[in-house]
Amino acid sequence: MLEQSVIINLGVPSEPAHFDGLNILIAIDTTRGVMWRGNKEGLVSLSEQDVAGGVFHPESKDHQYIAFQYAVDRINMDRHLLPDTRLVPHSINVSKHDSFNTGRKVCDLTEIGIAAIFGPQSTTSGGIVRSICETLEIPNLQTNWRACPRPDTRCQLNLHPDPDVLAKAYVDVIKFLNWKTFTIVYESNEGLKRLQEILKARSPSDPPIVVRQLGEGTDYRTVLKEIHESSETHIVLDCDTDHLVSILRQAREVNMMGDYESYLLTSLDAHTVDFKEFQYIQTNITTLRLVDPTRLELEAALLYDAVNLFAKALHQLDETNSIHTRPLKCDSANTWQHGFSLRNYMKLMKTQGLTGSISFDDRGRRHDFTLDMVDVSHGAVRHVGSWNSVTGLNHTQTYSEGMPYLDWKDPNAVGNERFHGFAKDLIEEIAKLLKFKGYEFKIAPGNKQGSLDTATGKWDGIMKEIIDRKADLGICDFTITYDRGKAVDFTMPFLNTGISILFTKPKKPETELFSFLKPFSFDVWIFMATAYLGVSLILFLLARWNTHYLILCSLILFLLARWNIHYLILCSLILFLLARWNT
Repeated sequence: MLEQSVIINLGVPSEPAHFDGLNILIAIDTTRGVMWRGNKEGLVSLSEQDVAGGVFHPESKDHQYIAFQYAVDRINMDRHLLPDTRLVPHSINVSKHDSFNTGRKVCDLTEIGIAAIFGPQSTTSGGIVRSICETLEIPNLQTNWRACPRPDTRCQLNLHPDPDVLAKAYVDVIKFLNWKTFTIVYESNEGLKRLQEILKARSPSDPPIVVRQLGEGTDYRTVLKEIHESSETHIVLDCDTDHLVSILRQAREVNMMGDYESYLLTSLDAHTVDFKEFQYIQTNITTLRLVDPTRLELEAALLYDAVNLFAKALHQLDETNSIHTRPLKCDSANTWQHGFSLRNYMKLMKTQGLTGSISFDDRGRRHDFTLDMVDVSHGAVRHVGSWNSVTGLNHTQTYSEGMPYLDWKDPNAVGNERFHGFAKDLIEEIAKLLKFKGYEFKIAPGNKQGSLDTATGKWDGIMKEIIDRKADLGICDFTITYDRGKAVDFTMPFLNTGISILFTKPKKPETELFSFLKPFSFDVWIFMATAYLGVSLILFLLARWNTHYLILCSLILFLLARWNIHYLILCSLILFLLARWNT
């Protein structure tokens, strides 16, 4: 496998390099070169030369090549940045696994005269290139992820966020998602190195977490099924961006893309993946991105920013010093006198690029950058927050203006100091209680709380900001209504309006004499009385026709005529015997 290092030539104007078809592609593992070609005296002034640069690989995507060419074209068109200087790209091929050949070809480049080297992306060949740059004092710009932090170097700068800082971002997101337990799923050993800081962040009192490797091949269903059977619903997934859709598709086949599963993707290029086939799945997928544009890959954006950073530093250095290059040999003790100065200019410079704010700390690591926190919902990527390497996780709070809840304090101030009021004080106290720092106050469009358009079914104001996930929280004198309760979730009310419902106690109706007759109508009572009298008459007639009844009646009359205690006992005995006889 070969890599192509594009160099920046200074000297006699030359034609741009010509490439054949798909062989002009920037690879992940490449050596990027910026070269100056001296004249016969060996020294050439920057203002007299044409400059060009870039790096390519035949098996990589074309995004990086396009980004590099675009950066070069923009610099060439900007006459204020590098006046009288033109960037012209040239390339060389090096193998990403052949350190010896890489070192030999880089030394060939230094004999021409090099101002800076971009790359390589390969960790195998990166060591020899870094060593050559340190020896010859040539700036080395990298745009790749490093497996482990290296000590401060005099000539190297890396525009890619440092692994330790990225791990801190992942830890903050996991805490924000309130994951007590989760499973780490990684594809390669480098992925495990990226996630080791997450493991270190766990305290002994935290619940244990599981770490699983996907294994070789393209069939991951066995591992995913075992994770599903463990009833774990929180997954931290580290894999190559090209394999992401395949892994999620297989997770869906083993029922790991349900309503209760949540995924955190560690790839900073995950936002470029097409998630349309998962648009009907309710699984929560969260990821981070350094680049805001939807379809721009990180490597391409970093390469674009690296070229612009180099050009700006070169311009500033050329204004203060007369820059000359000289041919350098790897086996000699000669060094380039402007190498450290150029690297320090880039290190101290703070500028804006496609990947946001670009600045470096004392160790040459990317500093004070922002990652977007995005959610994948219904096949689309939505911005839900941001994470800054200095302030941490940031949430957007939406408000409606109006005292005493929120009002302008100083429109010319910066950030949250522009406002004051009860709502701002309440959020500040909640932030102290929950120990989060990053949040931003934002006035709702039109200063509206939010009303529903019944014709279109859409909301406006704060409601629209929350539903569209442009804000995480809305706070104001917000009336909780039935329609709003169906669209968003409300906390317990922090303030009551004080409005009461007035009503009179009903009076008891006056009791009527014949109120007991009201359960039935008059006709029903007549029918009941008639039935009662009729049944009584029939029972009387039947009793008269019964001979036992007549004898009993005669005996009762006889006893009543001669009533005393003896006859009473005799009567009771006779009645008992008659009752037994009748049965």
